[in-house]
Amino acid sequence: MTQVLVVDDSLSVRKALEIILKPHAYVVRMADSGESAMKALDEAPADLVIADVLMPGMSGFDLCGYIKSDPRRKHVPVVLISGIVSDEESRRAAEVGAAGLVRKPFKAEDLLPVVAKAVRDAEPILAAPAAPAAPTDTALDLGGLDTLAAELLAKQGVLSVAVVDARGEALLWRGDVQSDADVLGRYLRFFAATSGVFGSRLEQEWQGTLMEFSGRALLLSPLEGGHTLALVLRDAGAASMAKFVVRSQRSRFDQLLAAH
Repeated sequence: MTQVLVVDDSLSVRKALEIILKPHAYVVRMADSGESAMKALDEAPADLVIADVLMPGMSGFDLCGYIKSDPRRKHVPVVLISGIVSDEESRRAAEVGAAGLVRKPFKAEDLLPVVAKAVRDAEPILAAPAAPAAPTDTALDLGGLDTLAAELLAKQGVLSVAVVDARGEALLWRGDVQSDADVLGRYLRFFAATSGVFGSRLEQEWQGTLMEFSGRALLLSPLEGGHTLALVLRDAGAASMAKFVVRSQRSRFDQLLAAH
């Protein structure tokens, strides 16, 4: 029987999903947040995850990106549910590898076909080993990214530079590299996605986010294809210069990422 993990901060939505799924031979488990879903997946595997997009803390987009970036779980399909299904929401769902996006409030006839297709499409992935990737002429130009990162690191006050993809994987991290860079990459993506959601609620395009700490500052900037540029700065005083440099170099980053 298909094991389904339902993730939503609303108990009524979780129960509604359970009522829809159980008669169709789905075994339903529940989690009330993205963080508790991660713990639940560590405790027992799931064949499908259904997650709300907008939740306190980790969003459904971030949870999906986390699952798809984990080699143990990247085959697990994720269906997202949202009260808003716009072009932007659909684009972001595709970027993080979601198997579907369903509008809330939903009916059984809206949800079940999407769920069934997600499970069916995942079956060949479970049954067959992945073929080795063939060489491609559009491979990401890490040399080009390295060059741009070196230029940014040469600027006063910039301590490290990272480029994170839509799933939270660090494609590049230069400068003061932490031993847990992979984990930090997912958190950088989480902060970027949260900023993007807030911007969409304000009907404004997200241009960047500055976070200040007692001894450091973090500057996040959106790049092509859902990527995020992250700069760790000596302090917030270096932010003005860093913002100017990022704006001037963003098109070069985007050109390299667009070719990927």
